[in-house]
Amino acid sequence: YNNYYFGVSEQESLRTGIKAYNADSSVTPYVNVSASYAISPRWSAFISQYLEYLSDEQKDSPLVDNRVDSKTKIGFNYQF
Repeated sequence: YNNYYFGVSEQESLRTGIKAYNADSSVTPYVNVSASYAISPRWSAFISQYLEYLSDEQKDSPLVDNRVDSKTKIGFNYQF
């Protein structure tokens, strides 16, 4: 997982100019909080916040800018 998403092979390094990096295994803690609100019997709205704290192996990758990865999702659901 770490090498696939955070590693840079020698071939990729030669092609892109990004420094080669081999990431070892690690543990990545995360938290996800979601809420949903029923607007009507068929429609609902939702919001979700995801926070991931990258390990040292992931943070040290030349592909990473920040240690914390955050994603927010907002949307509607319709039940057929």
